[in-house]
Amino acid sequence: MIRTILIDDEENGLEMLKYCCNLNKDILEVIGQYTSPQQAVDEINVLNPDLLIMDIRMPSMSAFDILNALDNKDIEVIFATAHEHYAITAFEYCAIDYLLKPIDEDLFEKAITKVDEKLKNKMAHKKLETFLHNYNVPNPLDKKILIPNQRGFSVVNIADVLYCESDNNYTTIHLANKTKLLASKPILDFERVLTEPTFMRVHRSYIVNLNFVKEYQKGNGGVIILEDGTSIEVSRRKKEAFLNVLKGV
Repeated sequence: MIRTILIDDEENGLEMLKYCCNLNKDILEVIGQYTSPQQAVDEINVLNPDLLIMDIRMPSMSAFDILNALDNKDIEVIFATAHEHYAITAFEYCAIDYLLKPIDEDLFEKAITKVDEKLKNKMAHKKLETFLHNYNVPNPLDKKILIPNQRGFSVVNIADVLYCESDNNYTTIHLANKTKLLASKPILDFERVLTEPTFMRVHRSYIVNLNFVKEYQKGNGGVIILEDGTSIEVSRRKKEAFLNVLKGV
């Protein structure tokens, strides 16, 4: 799904955009809609959408002011406006499309198709880029891993993975910088990639980066304390193997 934010200072303009998005709801997910450009900027920097669909001329900020204020400049943009004369500037900002109001439903759908194709090409390029990077680095900890999610995927340095936590058919990836990523894959898939001696499946619910182990507390299976203070249970079945691997780290 293409995570989309709508911006138009007029309610009827926003309703028009919502209507067109609803016609393409199989591919678009509207995660925010705003009549206030400043509020939109704040939310965009938090939500990090794939696509902005917005009017250009608004009282407090223009669409170009919004784009200049964003932390992430790599967001696709469709302009929807009643003014023809902004077209050249819009395409200088690498807009996907420039739609004139009232919006033609067929032209809107074509614009969304262009966005979808561009995002898919971006993902394919990232996958190839990650593969070539991993192929050319000898140290396993210098490699990268793709974390699939509902939007596509995130690229993460393997060395930055603190631990993985199973959540049924999903996996939460905890990073050393305290960021969490929810991956749309079971933990077994990550066990195949994150291997010993650096990583170990110490419990049916956990894979741990042994480089971040600070302490081991004895018990039935025992408990690992990571450098950030997180406690990870070791299963009784994995205890002996874990201690043997740890001695070799």
